[in-house]
Amino acid sequence: VPGSHRDGLVTDSVVEGFGQVPASYLANKTFQSVPCRIGDALFFSSFLVHQSGTNVTDGIRWSCHFRYNNLDDPSFIERGYVHPYLYKPSDELLTPDYPVNLKLTDIFPASTTNAS
Repeated sequence: VPGSHRDGLVTDSVVEGFGQVPASYLANKTFQSVPCRIGDALFFSSFLVHQSGTNVTDGIRWSCHFRYNNLDDPSFIERGYVHPYLYKPSDELLTPDYPVNLKLTDIFPASTTNAS
């Protein structure tokens, strides 16, 4: 949502790890798509209200995010340079018994060389 980063943190709850923006905030706002090609990078403030759409291609969509903080921000200094959120991996196994050997042979076909 263009310009939403200027409104600060507008989430009112977190559901399954995702901040929820009140419907009343979005009532007269419009999300804007940003087309990206292979190799493109998109940078925006973590305050920007954003979402990702459904991948409508036949390919995999990969994304990674890197977060940074302004070292000169007084609130960042006051809290001892601690990041405001804790990100940690989940211990929950999402797909039990994965990968089965059949799938592994599809992913890693036998090689004609003897690799160790």
